[in-house]
Parts: sequence; C-alpha cells; structure tokens
Amino acid sequence: MPLVLPPPPPPIPAWVAPEADVGDDTSAHSAAFHPGDLEFKLRTAFNGFGAGPLSLLLSVVGWNELQLCADFGVVEVADLTLGVGVEAFYSRPWLLELLSEGLVDLLSPDEVGFDWRAQDYGAAARGTLHYAGMDTLDFYGLFLAGPRVFTLDVSLEDEATAASGSYRTGGLKFGVGGGVNAVARSGLMGGVELRYLFGFRFREAQSVTLTDSEGTETEVFEMTGYTRPPRGFSWVLYLGYRI
Repeated sequence: MPLVLPPPPPPIPAWVAPEADVGDDTSAHSAAFHPGDLEFKLRTAFNGFGAGPLSLLLSVVGWNELQLCADFGVVEVADLTLGVGVEAFYSRPWLLELLSEGLVDLLSPDEVGFDWRAQDYGAAARGTLHYAGMDTLDFYGLFLAGPRVFTLDVSLEDEATAASGSYRTGGLKFGVGGGVNAVARSGLMGGVELRYLFGFRFREAQSVTLTDSEGTETEVFEMTGYTRPPRGFSWVLYLGYRI
C-alpha cells in the first residue's frame, strides 16, 4: 500500500513576525557605556596622605571624602567609548582629627586644649575611557584635573593663654586611575574606583604660627603629612544611576 504524506503547511505571510520576536521583552542587557549615556553618582572616597605605596593602606584612615559626579558618553571607536564629566568633592581627615585630639586630652587633660581642622574641597573635570566590548561589567580608565582649596585651622589653650592660627591656599588637583561599574537593567549602578592623586598648592608652608588675642606669637604648629592635602592612593565606592 503506498505511503500517503500529509499536504505541506500553507506559507506564512510576510507580515507575520516570527514567533520568537513577538512580544519579546527579554533582550540582553548590557552594562557597556555608549555615546549619549549619562551617569550621576554619589561617591565616598578614602584618600591617602603620603606619596608612597603605604598610602594604599593608610587611605582607609586618612582623608574621608564625599563626591558628586556626572559622566557623559561622547564618542565610540572600536569598542572604546570616550566620556567626559565633572566631580565636586569635599574631604576632611575626620578620624585622624578625633584620634589626635583625644590623645592630647588623654596625656594632658588639665593642661592643654588642642583642636585642629583641615579641609580640602573643589571640583575637577574628568576624562574616562570605557571598554564597551563587555556586556556584564563596564571597565574604564580615567584622568582628572581641577582647582582645589585647602584650609587648616589650629587652636591651643592652656591655663596661661589661648592661641590660634590658620593657613589657607588654593591649588590644583590631579589624578589617574581606573574602575569598574555594575549596571542593572533599571539603570541603577554601583562600582569601585582606585586612583592615585597628586597636585600642588599655590602657597607652600611647613608650619602654622599661633597668636594670642593680642597678636603675640606663642606657638608654631608643624604641618605633618596628615595635615597636608590628600595625595597618594585613593579608594572610591559609589552608587548612581545611568540614563
């Protein structure tokens, strides 16, 4: 008995999309940074106070910094995306201030009242170069440069006199480094950055002269490494949003 085959199915009209593409909302998500992308980040940094490799460890207890940052993708060439941005920063060595003042109070609680406050703040332009060939993470290198203001206020008080002094100067801040971003489908992002900071001050000084209420010089406060602007290695942790 001859084998009877069923007739072939009718052809699918051209206007009907393939089944895999109908209602498909599971397209692959990419963390790559492309031209037109805009990122906003709230960041915290731990800055060193020395130029050597030891600052990589000391940065944890060095200058503590808050940053607001924005980056914008400009152009992409061969899986590399160039970005430009800006960051505003404010930093203080909070932990070191507390430790040094507490140590003085512990050693001489009835004789000396010692207080100092250092600040470093300003803004910097950022240039970033992202590797856009990876979908899971966004790796990038960076360079930054911008103006900074550094201030140091010192006061010393004992039973005989009270004296205070201050030092203020402008300067420039530079940094190079790299980082990695993890970006969710919603646009929320987080990441880590490792940088090396350097720069200079317009007015150099090695000490702060303390004077009393009558303007008489009473003490000289020597500026050690931790009372100078942050430099060396810097760790940055951040959260943000990509549009």
